Amino acid sequence: MDRLVNAGDLERYAVVLDNGHKYIPWVALAEVPTADVAAVLEEITERYTEDRFPDLSNVRFLLQCNNLDRSVKQMEQKIKADAGKCLPTLVHTSLIRAVAAVRRYGIEKYHDLENWSRVEPQRYRDALYRHWLAYLDDPDGVDQESGLPHLWHLACNVDFLIELAERGG
Repeated sequence: MDRLVNAGDLERYAVVLDNGHKYIPWVALAEVPTADVAAVLEEITERYTEDRFPDLSNVRFLLQCNNLDRSVKQMEQKIKADAGKCLPTLVHTSLIRAVAAVRRYGIEKYHDLENWSRVEPQRYRDALYRHWLAYLDDPDGVDQESGLPHLWHLACNVDFLIELAERGG
């Protein structure tokens, strides 16, 4: 594809949305010659207003990358770079906060950060079941001693069991 492509050429790829606005699918941009992508995308962003092409995020992303080949390589590298890596941000912060609250209660009660690690796993299994049963009986119920939800205690017990298993215990 040696010929110069302009924004008007891309309009044939535009999809008309239910609300009457137009959208150029990312796939259509892949048909633009690599050397011309930056110029075409720049023209698109200048030529069409946000209300006419409401989703230009794909256009802007490619424009920032200068050309399609480079953007695809960057996306592939990002996928490759993250493949198999732990993604802690996938864990909801509410779970982290719940376990942290139960841990803080335990540390205040026992005055020892590592007390939990010297407890037999079976005790955590039993505690997990007790809190699970209490939660099933009353999903809004709280532990009488700590005042924290049974579900939070259950999560903390799971955390302890996982960590003990990881440590070989």
